[in-house]
Amino acid sequence: MVFLNYIDIFTPWHLKILELFNDPKDFLSWKAQQGNVSFSGAGIRQQVALEAFPELKEKRDFVNLIVRDLNIRGLLIFDKLGGIVSDHYESRTTPIGKQFIAYIKKSTSKFGRFVRLILCSPLMARARD
Repeated sequence: MVFLNYIDIFTPWHLKILELFNDPKDFLSWKAQQGNVSFSGAGIRQQVALEAFPELKEKRDFVNLIVRDLNIRGLLIFDKLGGIVSDHYESRTTPIGKQFIAYIKKSTSKFGRFVRLILCSPLMARARD
């Protein structure tokens, strides 16, 4: 029932950011293949988000609000994009966050298919190619 509530209140950006930090290795691997990766294994989470979604470059407060919201609900292990991480490739979602992502990806409801379309958008698909 909690997951249905999340689907009801989350924006597409909540889902995209959660998916990105669930498996950042996919995206970073794709960027490295393109020769466009500008950081190594260690650094700042914000770099990952802005590399993935450059349209958010001027909306850092908005992104931090979403990250904080995901953290408060127990889906992400961090509450702001600032902060140094030792490994960009490591998942930053909690076990509940992973369960939520699995739930929305396998959901057969009409809304579940809509959510999968968001997560499989060209922006997210780049990370998996």
